[in-house]
Amino acid sequence: MMPMMRSSLFRLCLVVASLGLVLSSLTAGAQQNASNRGRKYKLPPPTARIEVTVVRDVNGKPIENAAVIFHPMAGEKDKGNMELKTNEDGKAVIDVLPMGDTVRLQIIAKGFQTYGDDFKIDKTSIAIDIRMKRPGEQYSIYKPQSEKKETGRDGRFIAYDDGTALDTKTNLMWAAQAGGEDVTTHGANTIVENCHVGGYTDWRIPTQDEMLGLYDPAKSILSGNGGGKPLHVATELINIDDDCYHASRVSGTDPVGLIGIPIFCFRDGRRTVAVGELFKVLPVRSAAPTVQSHSAADSKP
Repeated sequence: MMPMMRSSLFRLCLVVASLGLVLSSLTAGAQQNASNRGRKYKLPPPTARIEVTVVRDVNGKPIENAAVIFHPMAGEKDKGNMELKTNEDGKAVIDVLPMGDTVRLQIIAKGFQTYGDDFKIDKTSIAIDIRMKRPGEQYSIYKPQSEKKETGRDGRFIAYDDGTALDTKTNLMWAAQAGGEDVTTHGANTIVENCHVGGYTDWRIPTQDEMLGLYDPAKSILSGNGGGKPLHVATELINIDDDCYHASRVSGTDPVGLIGIPIFCFRDGRRTVAVGELFKVLPVRSAAPTVQSHSAADSKP
């Protein structure tokens, strides 16, 4: 009986010892594999959050669904691209580009000039504001600028047959006729955005100071929309037939409330604001520099 018990106990000890050896080898192998994996793992580089806001240059309104394309660069070589679309606020956000990279930013929006520029990702958070311009003809000194014809002169003002009038003192080009009927500010912005007078597409709402350049208290015209009082306009080449017009907000106005529409009045030269009223808008744009020819009569004082 005793020899049999000793034999069974011996076999049990052998089994336990064998299991111990197997478990030890498995643990050592797992530790070695984990150690090997730890040596091979490399943390990804830190990335930056980049927010791009795309708006219209003429009025600062957001452009929705514009293509915002990021091109990571290696020297002059393009490593690929990532494209996003702007939301209703004109914004597109990306947060996967590594710090230290140089990126070529390209923005494409229907009806606007394509934008492109390079920038270095040197901050963890970058905000980029892009103002998109309407396409316009490039001015060239090698191209004759006499395609449109003069239809009249009034002091420093020149009228052309394409419906424009140039103020040679301020180098501002005005639409010779105000756009449409009396409208809200939103309607005024729509008019200038869709204005193609003279073939130009960069018309905008003038500032109150720019409107002041058309005011001359020494000259008077009568208009049915002027409330029976004369309007003081510097030239008859621009059809000013109403008392007040929409204008862009600038400092120095006479506020009449917290909320108002910036306007300019040709009856008394006031730069002010109005509430709950409709006005016409007179589109303006910055003219390209031109070389004017003068006769001997023009040079007389």
